[in-house]
Amino acid sequence: LASGAFPLQATSNGVQTVASGTITVSKALSSASGNVVLGASNQPLADYTLTAAGEPIKVTDLYFCVSDATTSPLFFRNGAVYANGVQVGSTANISATGTGACNSSTTTASTHFSLGSALIVTPGSPVTVQLRADIKEVSGTAVANGDSVSVQLIGTSTYFIAQDMISLATPTAPTGNTAGNTLTVAQGSLSLAKYGAYNNQTIVVPQTNYKIGHFTLTGSTTEATNINTIYVDLSSNTTTITNLYVKYGTQQTTSIASPTAATTPGSTIPNNSYSVAYTLPAGQTIDVQVFGDINALASGTAVAYVRMDGTTANSVQSVKTNSATGGVTGQTITFGSGSFVGTQDPGTTVSQAVASGSPVTAGVFKFTAQNDAYTINELKFSLGATTSAGAAAAANSITSVALKDNATGQPIMLNGVAVTAPVQYLTASTGQSQYVAYFTGLGLAMPANTVKSLAVVLNLPSTLSSDTATTNVDLEPYLTYIKVANSGGTPSNSDTTSSLISTATVNKTYAFKAIPSVAYVGVDSHASTGSQVELYKYTVNAIGGPVTVKQLKFLVTVNNPAASALPPYLNNFVFFKNGVPLSNSIATIENMTAVTGGAASGSDLRSTNTIASNTVVVTFVTEDSVSMNTPATYQLKANVNNFHAATSTAGADSVSTYIPFTAGSDDTVTTAYSTFGGARLAATIPTSMFLVAPGTTAVNAPALIWSDGSASNPTIHNYTAGSSADWYDSYLILTAATTPENVVAQ
Repeated sequence: LASGAFPLQATSNGVQTVASGTITVSKALSSASGNVVLGASNQPLADYTLTAAGEPIKVTDLYFCVSDATTSPLFFRNGAVYANGVQVGSTANISATGTGACNSSTTTASTHFSLGSALIVTPGSPVTVQLRADIKEVSGTAVANGDSVSVQLIGTSTYFIAQDMISLATPTAPTGNTAGNTLTVAQGSLSLAKYGAYNNQTIVVPQTNYKIGHFTLTGSTTEATNINTIYVDLSSNTTTITNLYVKYGTQQTTSIASPTAATTPGSTIPNNSYSVAYTLPAGQTIDVQVFGDINALASGTAVAYVRMDGTTANSVQSVKTNSATGGVTGQTITFGSGSFVGTQDPGTTVSQAVASGSPVTAGVFKFTAQNDAYTINELKFSLGATTSAGAAAAANSITSVALKDNATGQPIMLNGVAVTAPVQYLTASTGQSQYVAYFTGLGLAMPANTVKSLAVVLNLPSTLSSDTATTNVDLEPYLTYIKVANSGGTPSNSDTTSSLISTATVNKTYAFKAIPSVAYVGVDSHASTGSQVELYKYTVNAIGGPVTVKQLKFLVTVNNPAASALPPYLNNFVFFKNGVPLSNSIATIENMTAVTGGAASGSDLRSTNTIASNTVVVTFVTEDSVSMNTPATYQLKANVNNFHAATSTAGADSVSTYIPFTAGSDDTVTTAYSTFGGARLAATIPTSMFLVAPGTTAVNAPALIWSDGSASNPTIHNYTAGSSADWYDSYLILTAATTPENVVAQ
């Protein structure tokens, strides 16, 4: 007796009737798409969702049609219907149409599956119906590779037969066919390509177990492939290449002691073959590498050609790695000669001034091993000159020399100890007259086609002195000698092979007992006419020990955009140290260029003397001392007059000040001033301290004059007394003009 809920429907005469159920069919989201494997068995072709409403419905008969629009197979073998993963009904060969869609009005092109009572669809519990079949014809012949296959579930009441389980009525059936996704019949394939990261090589022979070619093998995502044969051909040099073998993935073939070459490599089946048994999973890539021994008679070039054959795991089709008969072309291996060279590294240190007491990197040299492996056994650096001779002063200013790996910063080690070398004089009796640091027994290995950069580190003594000519000394290293050995152990050196050294020089390194560091610390500002303004603010720090400063030069530029009838000018200059103004008895402030109708050259700018754009020199009557690591802060100030703010037609007046840098003087070798008198003073300013090099004028005075106090009995220096030889100009202390400080009218 039927039980459950019965849908009721009222009629006009009060009679109640029972409504029948309905069933719908739709393509499931899980329906197969993309490729199906050629020749594979029991492959899903399409999934459908059957949904009932009103009451449970029993589906007793379904018709499916398969359309193969490419090669027109008659049937797909072993078709079967599954409901929620369980087969319902019997297996049947599925009829297929050769072209066009299946016809819903006739069973000619469709296949009938009788399901009995096995498929019942309950409201609220949809059922997934799946059609499967072998991708083969009834005869067992595989459907052609590349065919396009689609499935349709026939949807009219004649071919979709069902019954309501309660009302026993015939439910409303789908009104048309429901198509699955179009599938492509595919088989596995292999792709072999030359590995791009392994470039053409130039090598020095002989070589043992050398990689002649590198490839990558990729399987398609359709199915796995069983590799059975690897073929290798060589373009030439088969008489000089022996013990040829192949690494593929994690496995390796046996070796062929005497391989042969094809007459036309790359276009005929390679002569050298290896039988293997290796399964390449679908979608995976492995390396394929060809190795062999190359004897000393090899010349010219050699190229490996590789082909790999196999059978697809499911479709059981023969495949090979390229469409042509021959193999894929690998890298060109050229049998040449090795070379080695040492030269200045582009990243070497810039020209520098350094203080005593600490190690300093004075230069970086780059060494290149080309085509062959080399071992650096000996290096020799002369010190203090741009020649191999070196200089005695440099030798006296250095305690020892070390080497470090410039890439890692780690010292070069020998037997667990950082290598160092003293600076020694090699006499003419040894065939050389040089002040050098000589490193022997280094044993620095360099693989072929690699670069190694070595930094030359100078260990300086705790103090240097002008009395012994060890301060203000150029210590630059010069690469004067290399001794290396190639992979075969054959030695060579730069005395007999000059090409081992290219650029032997690096930049300058001048050592002092102590050095000053000058830094701008001011801030741009605004000011009104008549006010005192800061023109420039800077610090001097002493590195390595105390320093003294005698003189600084400032370039002051007054800008008057409106070209006013009363142009702006400066007067009443004041110089400060650490916020305290310095009187004229401590520091003079003078202009270096005469002012038309105003201040003469060398006028005292603390007074009412006025200037516009000019060079201003501050000179300490008794030199000013700066303690080590205790920066002193200095300020140059003045009054601004006729300082015009911006108008609608012109910009504001302004003053820009900085410490200048003069090419040709500030960037040339430093001068030690051994006397302050005579030609070192501006002749027309007898009471001033414009310190200039002999034969120059005041306007070319150094931007900075300073001392490292390295003389044993330094004197207090004024404009009449002599001095010790430990005074220097701005060379390497200033390497460019300092940052300008700007004051703008408001």
